Amino acid sequence: MKNINFLAISVLVIFSATAFAASEMDSEINDLQVRIVHVKPEAQQRAHKPKQNLSPKIYTYSARPSSRLAQRVAAPATSVTAPESAHFYRPVTVANSQPPATTETRHEVDSNGNTNGFQPTEQYQPYENTSQENTPQEEIRTIAPRSKVSSGQILRRIELIGSYTLSSFDGGDSASLQPGGVSNPYNSGPSTVSLLSDIDFGYSNFFAETGFLLTQIGAGTGIANGNGFNGGFTTISEKVSLTYIGIPLNLKYRLRDENTSSFYLKAGAIPVFMAGHSYAITGSGLSEELRFGAYNTFDLLFDGGVGYDLALSNSFHALAEISAFQGVFPVLANFSVLNYGVNLGLGIAYML
Repeated sequence: MKNINFLAISVLVIFSATAFAASEMDSEINDLQVRIVHVKPEAQQRAHKPKQNLSPKIYTYSARPSSRLAQRVAAPATSVTAPESAHFYRPVTVANSQPPATTETRHEVDSNGNTNGFQPTEQYQPYENTSQENTPQEEIRTIAPRSKVSSGQILRRIELIGSYTLSSFDGGDSASLQPGGVSNPYNSGPSTVSLLSDIDFGYSNFFAETGFLLTQIGAGTGIANGNGFNGGFTTISEKVSLTYIGIPLNLKYRLRDENTSSFYLKAGAIPVFMAGHSYAITGSGLSEELRFGAYNTFDLLFDGGVGYDLALSNSFHALAEISAFQGVFPVLANFSVLNYGVNLGLGIAYML
């Protein structure tokens, strides 16, 4: 009986000791877990300070922590220093309902080692510096949108163009002055020289073209004579050449800017004054010029054409153009005939 009681007491003591040990172990584990759970590493903060003495300058911009961060630091907005040269960027503050921006960029690292982001409180846009360094921000002008207004320079170029001219007479009396059988009713040859300039009057695609022109135009004429032997007619051919000096007054439209390669159109009028004339006859050898009466010394030629301007360099351009002209005043006193013709020109332009 004693042995049984001793055994029961021993089992009870062992069971109690085991339970007590297990309870102490659980308590230590729970305490360790509590300590682990409540350990919070101190927040690590890194400040990015603006770099100094760099060219070009790097601006310090403000940033505010995102809404996830527990701490918010408030400070006045960062002042802006003018750049050393134009075409950089200046900060523009964006209005928002958040606390004022800080003077430095701040990051916070959470317990998992992740870096929280931030939202910048400033945006950037191009600007143009108009004066010296350290110009106050209110004196800095923003770049205006590109407009159609040109540079404002009056004379943009000087052109020298030589043309091959094909001309003749038309009008009510042209049939009688140029009867059938005239060997060549046209006057042709490299006979026009133009010294021109484009005048800029405020728009990059439109220009006024003017200058000086020297041209020799005219036509082949003839006389139809009856032949008594066979009842037919023979034609005596003549050649009339008229030399004019003139001042072109044209409006020119370019598809692209004056300094680049471009097609162009032009139209206008050329007042011309006769500087001389010549007359030649073949066949009989006798002059019939007196039947013309007289030559009109003034004419007004309406002209229009198209051309291409090829930029060879910043200073020189090559030109190729074709144009037509039509006179409005009679050339001869006794015949109602008018000048008309076509010019095929090649030239070169010097940019001013």
